[in-house]
Amino acid sequence: MNRLSEKFVAGSFGLALLLLCGVATASYLSIQRLREEKRWVIHTYQVLEALDKMEASLSNAEIGRHSYILAGKPVYLETYEREKQNVSQEIQTLEQLIKDNPKQIHRFDALEPLIAQRFSLIEQTIKLFRQNKLDKSTQIAATVRGIEVREQLQTIYQAMENEEKTLLLWRTAAKDSSVNQIIIVVSLGYGLSFVLLVVVYLLLQKQIRMNKALSEEAMRLEQQAAKAKLADILETVTDAFIALDRNWCFIYINQRAGQIFERRPEDLIGKNIWEEFPEAVEQKFYHAYHQAVAEQRIIEMEEYYPPWNRWFENRISPSVEGLSIFFQDITPRKLAEEALQQSNEELEIKVEERTVELQQLNEELKRSNRELEQFAYVASHDLQEPLRAVTGYTQLLGQEYQDRLDESAQEYLTYIVDGAKRMQQLIQDLLVYSRVGTRPQQFALTDCNVVLNQALTNLQVAIAESNAIITHDPLPTLLADKSQLVQLFQNLIGNAIKFRKQEPPKIHISAVKRAAGELLTPNSCTDAINRVSTHHSEWLFWVQDNGIGIKSQYLDRIFEVFRRLHTRREFPGTGIGLAICKKIVERHGGRIWAESQLGVGTIFYLTLKEN
Repeated sequence: MNRLSEKFVAGSFGLALLLLCGVATASYLSIQRLREEKRWVIHTYQVLEALDKMEASLSNAEIGRHSYILAGKPVYLETYEREKQNVSQEIQTLEQLIKDNPKQIHRFDALEPLIAQRFSLIEQTIKLFRQNKLDKSTQIAATVRGIEVREQLQTIYQAMENEEKTLLLWRTAAKDSSVNQIIIVVSLGYGLSFVLLVVVYLLLQKQIRMNKALSEEAMRLEQQAAKAKLADILETVTDAFIALDRNWCFIYINQRAGQIFERRPEDLIGKNIWEEFPEAVEQKFYHAYHQAVAEQRIIEMEEYYPPWNRWFENRISPSVEGLSIFFQDITPRKLAEEALQQSNEELEIKVEERTVELQQLNEELKRSNRELEQFAYVASHDLQEPLRAVTGYTQLLGQEYQDRLDESAQEYLTYIVDGAKRMQQLIQDLLVYSRVGTRPQQFALTDCNVVLNQALTNLQVAIAESNAIITHDPLPTLLADKSQLVQLFQNLIGNAIKFRKQEPPKIHISAVKRAAGELLTPNSCTDAINRVSTHHSEWLFWVQDNGIGIKSQYLDRIFEVFRRLHTRREFPGTGIGLAICKKIVERHGGRIWAESQLGVGTIFYLTLKEN
């Protein structure tokens, strides 16, 4: 019996030992499998976390693009670029995590180009915004396409998340099955010893703690992800932001607000704003905060804060928890506005002073013009009257005493009459010269072809006597003084007829339009045309003849009053015609000059504004 008992005991012990070894072996294998399944559970949570982070970063990137288009601040582009980099990193992480799952790899292959397409749409809208081409229709089209891509992405996200959740359920079930297998093996071990039960119990307790830790870790990761998403959004904005509860205590302060308060955000959390900043009580901000809470409406305001000697722009929004306040320091802008206003006021004072000075100068100019007109009247009447008397009495003397005067006396009388007539012509020419600026007509649309025909009509005697050949191209219609243009063409063509060679004079008149700043050489003119740059459209006229020509050293002097290059016996005249031309052209905002080759001919150029 004892032997049997011993055998039984030994057998039982051996069997128990064998069973214990079997249980231990089975338990060891089950624990290894359990650890592997635990690793796969953690792997599933990592995949879910990577999907959440990638979705959050893509959402933050879209928020950065939207904020940049709304506010136009470069800092939002930095947020966009940072979140785009985060998406790229999460894509790489996800690709590594799902490489053992063909279904997820297939979904990932569809997900990656959609993300690239989404970023392409975002960057396209940013590019159009920078080029000021983001109109409403383009923005709507981009938004519709973005929604389509986002829906496709959401579908793939959901499919991948469902796959992982399915795997999580399956792996959790497998893990639970392994635990059950351990219990069954231990139960079937011929009344497992207390130690074996304790070991199994301890193993079970350990697994329970592991499961609880995993659940708590998963919840903690979710809470951290939500808080991180909100904190990322609030920290990326350039405005200061604070959130208050219904007891006026801080529940969130971003870094920008901490900089303005000159306090650490964590030191203010949970503290009452009016106790921390008592000087703000009874300020306009205090009343605005209470008004927003009472009326449950958004209040926007710009106000000066005397305790800090700063200006702030506030957007106060009521919320379920209390108040959300965005604000920023706008003191530099306000100071600039005040400086600009002061400059405008000073400028207005200077303009008024200058206006008074110009009015005084205008009155002096009017008085000077009246004196000049009085002088012209005296010149045309009082000065010419004695000359007419000298001329008349001298001619009368010559007629009545012709028989008593010898040849020399007759010659002297002729000199007297001729000198008086030349003096009278000089006075009349001076009168014409002075009236160019003092008695002008109002500018009106004037056909230069009609003007030229009028000038040729006035010169028809000289043209007939000289057998002159005069041609012209079509001329433009300008805003000008018609009578002065007739005088201008008449003087230039008259000079061309007067200073001719033995052969009949050939005269050609033409014009060409020049755009602002354009350098243009007419084909019918010499290549040596003086090129003039202008800021407005103008017409370039030229009068070309085949006369005796002018020496180059005299070309700048021929427009001076009474400047003559020949004697009166060679060519009659007072030498004031070209001076009158210059004054007429300058009154019309143009300039006049000449080019000439001695013995070949002369070209007179002049510019006239189109309007």
